[in-house]
Amino acid sequence: MAKTFAHTSWKDYIVRVDWDLGNACNLNCSYCPVNTKSGTFSNPDWDTVEQFADRLIAHYDKLGKVPDIRFGASGEPTQVQWFPNLLRLLHNKVAHISVNTNLTADKTWWQSNASL
Repeated sequence: MAKTFAHTSWKDYIVRVDWDLGNACNLNCSYCPVNTKSGTFSNPDWDTVEQFADRLIAHYDKLGKVPDIRFGASGEPTQVQWFPNLLRLLHNKVAHISVNTNLTADKTWWQSNASL
């Protein structure tokens, strides 16, 4: 669904989606609020996430829009085991993906996944 848009009309085609994968974190940074690292809600199983991603893409495709997805408003997304699978699934189907991270994933994680 990759589309090219005239930069004057992005707002007509792009929709921002903030997607929290859970609030478990591997650090205890003083600047993060407790609710972003408490682990009170966890990541769903991969099948649920995959179905949701497919429905999300199909929904906005019907509307003629492309999602710009931001991960990591709470918790550390690079610690989620299936997160690279989700990035692969969304690659070339969305306008943009951004990941808010504490940068604790090792170099090999980034070498494998940064292009997604």
